[in-house]
Amino acid sequence: MSLMPVEFKIDAALLEQFRAAGILFSYDRTEIAKGEGWLSQLETYIVKQPIRIEGPCAFYGGPYSPSRWFAGSGLCDMGAASYSHSPLPEGLSVGRYCSIGKGLRFIDFAHPTEWVSSSIAFFRPDNVPYLSPLYDALEARNGAFKPESYDPRRGLGYPVIEHDVWIGDNVTLGLGVTIGTGAVIAANATVTKDVAPYAIVGGLPAKVLKYRFAPEVIEALLASQWWTYAHADFAGLDYTQPLAFAEGVRDAVAAGRIAPWQPDVVELPGAAYD
Repeated sequence: MSLMPVEFKIDAALLEQFRAAGILFSYDRTEIAKGEGWLSQLETYIVKQPIRIEGPCAFYGGPYSPSRWFAGSGLCDMGAASYSHSPLPEGLSVGRYCSIGKGLRFIDFAHPTEWVSSSIAFFRPDNVPYLSPLYDALEARNGAFKPESYDPRRGLGYPVIEHDVWIGDNVTLGLGVTIGTGAVIAANATVTKDVAPYAIVGGLPAKVLKYRFAPEVIEALLASQWWTYAHADFAGLDYTQPLAFAEGVRDAVAAGRIAPWQPDVVELPGAAYD
């Protein structure tokens, strides 16, 4: 048996599930009122792995199609109150309360620099639906030469973006990295390593510029797990004062005044065995 991607028909019933959950696919309020957006313009959508989306959230960026090699995605795991102005690949994980700017890119097609040559003449990419015309032209002239198979993602997955992360415009993320809760990625940064919670990073390669808060405040915020709760539950708490806010969340939870958020969810099953 082999894994076969699941193809969904983009019909009124599926679009209504997204609408009812508050999951948006357009930045235009007129289109939203009509139930329109980039997803509604597609006839079908192919899913390779399970996707879980909490509403309300927004996929403003459209399909993730940096090349024909990885065309076709655009939906990924996303938590409530998050949005992205960039197309997102399937396999990415975005937590709650995240803000993603325009121009986000991923280093998702590596060449074998450890071999004699990094040229596509020497390798055949694994698990890609389309090979370039140049590859076809080279293959026609290979004779007895056989290019070795090579995983252009080097066995790494797309990043994990935790909660309350702000990613500026034109950021590049390497595969396999985790962006910790509360982190800020400055515009034009290239991130190739994990980013600690509440760190502000920038540059190429990205380095820690500073932390948003003092260590004891970061510890309190992480311990509170405030993102587990709905923003509407924080009425009466001063969220402009992070330490007092974290203590207020702790007390509200202990007193049973707030409970974990149970947002509306749309789930798409992933590939199935044929």
